[in-house]
Amino acid sequence: MSREGNLSRAQIERRRRQQHNRRVKAVHKEYRDMRRGKKQSKLSVLLVIASLIVVTCVTSFRSVSLNSKKKELDVTEQQLEIELSNAQQKKLDLEQQQKYMKTKKYIEDEAKAKLGLVYPDEIVIKPREE
Repeated sequence: MSREGNLSRAQIERRRRQQHNRRVKAVHKEYRDMRRGKKQSKLSVLLVIASLIVVTCVTSFRSVSLNSKKKELDVTEQQLEIELSNAQQKKLDLEQQQKYMKTKKYIEDEAKAKLGLVYPDEIVIKPREE
C-alpha cells in the first residue's frame, strides 16, 4: 500500500495542497528571478546601445576632422607641385645658360658688350649721342 493509505482524506488533501503551494511558490520564485534577469538584460541592452551611440559619434567626429585635414593637405600638395614645376623649369633654364656660357659665341658676345672688342674686318657703327 501507499504511504497515504494510513492517512485520512483531510490529511491527504492538506498534504497535496502543501505540495501544490510549494510548487506554486517555486514557479513564482523562478518567474521573479526571470523578471530580474529581464531587467538586467534590458539594462545590458541599453548600455550596449549607449556605447554604440558614443562610438558612432566619436567616429563621425574623427571622420569630419580627417576630411577637413585631407582638404588642407590637398591644397598644400597642389602648391608644392606648382613650386616643384617652377623649380624644375628654373633648373632647365640654368642648365641651358650654363651650356651657352661654355660656347665661343657667349665669349664673343661678352667681349663685344663689356669690352667693346671687335674682329679686325668688322666695322662698328654707333648711334650719335645728342
